[in-house]
Amino acid sequence: YKPSTGVGIPFRWPSNPSSPSSSELDVSQSSALDADPSTGTADGQGAARLNYLRGDTSNVSFRTRSSVLGDIISSAPVFVGAPNMPYPDMWGASAPENSAAYSAFKNNTTYKNRTPMVYVGANDGMLHGFRSSDGTETFAYVPSKTFANLNRLTDSNYNHRFYVDGPVNVVDAYLGSSLGWRSVLAGSLGSGGQGIYALDVSVPPSSGGGGESGITNSVLWEFTDADDADLGRTFGMVNVVRMHNGKWAGVFGNGYNNTETDSAISATGNAVLYIVDLETGALIKKLDTGKGTADDPTGLARPNGLASPAVIDKDGDFIADYIYAGDLYGNLWKFDVTDTSVSNWDSAYLDGSLNPQPLFVARDAGGNAQSITTTPQVGIHPLGLNQGVVVYFGTGKFIETSDNTQVGQTTQSFYGVWDK
Repeated sequence: YKPSTGVGIPFRWPSNPSSPSSSELDVSQSSALDADPSTGTADGQGAARLNYLRGDTSNVSFRTRSSVLGDIISSAPVFVGAPNMPYPDMWGASAPENSAAYSAFKNNTTYKNRTPMVYVGANDGMLHGFRSSDGTETFAYVPSKTFANLNRLTDSNYNHRFYVDGPVNVVDAYLGSSLGWRSVLAGSLGSGGQGIYALDVSVPPSSGGGGESGITNSVLWEFTDADDADLGRTFGMVNVVRMHNGKWAGVFGNGYNNTETDSAISATGNAVLYIVDLETGALIKKLDTGKGTADDPTGLARPNGLASPAVIDKDGDFIADYIYAGDLYGNLWKFDVTDTSVSNWDSAYLDGSLNPQPLFVARDAGGNAQSITTTPQVGIHPLGLNQGVVVYFGTGKFIETSDNTQVGQTTQSFYGVWDK
């Protein structure tokens, strides 16, 4: 990904790194690759490092590795075959999807007979795409936020780091009249950095068809802390959903450590929810809980962070109605996105001053906050949908250095919260 122009480019060394073309790495990217991992100074090895990352094993001065594929930890593989979503062809009055029936996309031989693929992120700085039939890798994608640490992968004294370590989600979505129905892959970096990315995998990218220049057309967008400083390291799934404003969107929590020292430091450390345009990556709505460092229940001014949200469609029309998510301070939030006007999307509960209020706060018997770091599960109440829903979640975290000690830990719980 080339940040200066927002497009995908071949992962190749520029012919002139100090003056790259529109299809070559930005100066900041080639400079990061050209830096000695021990000293941080330029050493003229940038091109060799890039080739090493592409799989070259000829440079004996770099780290010896048993495989050119990096370790896969938190990014579970996702299989993608033919389109198979249960969408209708008509989406209600004046819906943009009505002009292009999903069934036509689903039954189009180009997509129906496309090569089945497996997509997964790895800690070698890349999202990988493999043919499921024989395991052959057909392409890889390098998100821009990994560049700061790519040079460390060649260090002979390498200590493990995370790169593309977040989950991957692939969903069919309508991207407007110009693109129509597409299969969109959305992923996060997890511990690897503060960034979200989206690719068009309607036709599986392949270095064998159209070359690297053809693959670049698959890149849709990236959303990083440069776009909004409250974005942290997002560990959860990026939800791909249809919103009531007629747009398809990526919905995700801001994750953790948004106050870490870098070029984009959160001023508040608040937990926030992002809703971004799936076609362009532009921010549609940022829902700020208002709970940040000043509200840390431990009094240590730790930044808060919103975990992966659960988006529910209450009436079965394939359009998002409510969003539930928990934060590090034990707050369970509910967001109401049922209005057609984006300006009316907000926390479902507000105080007298219109400040967001949580649906529930998880605390142990001693009053200690119980962190919520996983996606809630939402089910119909046993007495029927007219009685509301039940939100199920467990508490606890294993992300801070103090979480692996055996003493002084908060007792954790599993909850079922009745949202009437």
